[in-house]
Amino acid sequence: MSGYVKLGDDLDWIIAGYDDNPGIMAGQKATWFKQGKHRKAARKEHGDAVKWQCEAEIQKKRAEELAVELNPELKAISLSDRAA
Repeated sequence: MSGYVKLGDDLDWIIAGYDDNPGIMAGQKATWFKQGKHRKAARKEHGDAVKWQCEAEIQKKRAEELAVELNPELKAISLSDRAA
């Protein structure tokens, strides 16, 4: 038995004419343009998230450096032991 099951000539006709149908094409374009503001917001939020993640990493490093400055014996303790 093959993996393809013929669903009917009418469905084949619909699928074949999908890209040529002006109503479908207009709907696709309208949806694309309406969703533009959401895509733009998602790009901005992604950029903000990356920026704040980098800032958090910088601050974490700085906090570790200050902790070692204030308590030099912390330098001998590994990071995994310090987190526990």
